[in-house]
Amino acid sequence: MKTLAVIVPTYIPDSETLLVAERCLDQLLVHQDDRFEMVVRVVDDGSPHPVARRAAMRYAEHGRNRGIAVAWNTGWRAEPTADFYCWLNVDCEVTKEWAFPLIAAAEQLGCISMPYTNGEKSDGIGITGWCFLTTRAVAERIGPFDETFVPARYEDTDWFHRAIFQHQIPLVNVSVAHVLHARAQGGTQAIPRMDWLHQANRLRYAWKHNVDPTLPPPFWRQPLPDVEIEA
Repeated sequence: MKTLAVIVPTYIPDSETLLVAERCLDQLLVHQDDRFEMVVRVVDDGSPHPVARRAAMRYAEHGRNRGIAVAWNTGWRAEPTADFYCWLNVDCEVTKEWAFPLIAAAEQLGCISMPYTNGEKSDGIGITGWCFLTTRAVAERIGPFDETFVPARYEDTDWFHRAIFQHQIPLVNVSVAHVLHARAQGGTQAIPRMDWLHQANRLRYAWKHNVDPTLPPPFWRQPLPDVEIEA
């Protein structure tokens, strides 16, 4: 049986966000699927309000807030033999049979697959990595997340850009896979000068990939393809 590693970074500044995070983890356990083995790796990124530990999950801890790219890489390195990886924001809630269509698309098409979110496709301005899945081989081709994008913002944009333009790995929507997204800001609301850090990372991304910083990232300017995969 093939293995899916779901990597969930947590940096939770308050009790309200903690409730959202606890529901995220609970729903992962509710929506297990006997067609694959799912391993959930929770990466505590120095969170002021740690989530409750669940016996069925695995944990890693940072002693301080090091940023989401570092947390994603920590979770990835902790599960080096998984066949598939899904990076999931802690303010997302998975639904019944959410993962198998994403797995099928990633395996069959060699792509990065994304679910419909809150009933809509991830498309156009603001494509971002709250939930995306791919194979180990594809992830290793793209390489680790760039940890210079700290503490958050544009680390996912950079990874998708490298996938699409450097490795010709498509990013697709899978219409039969669904997650809910609370669109909470997570720990970023509690980070001083986050607006300035966002702009700094936007400029870092533009400089790294030689794109115009006044324009949206290139792959935001075209619709993502939909693929039909049977669950």
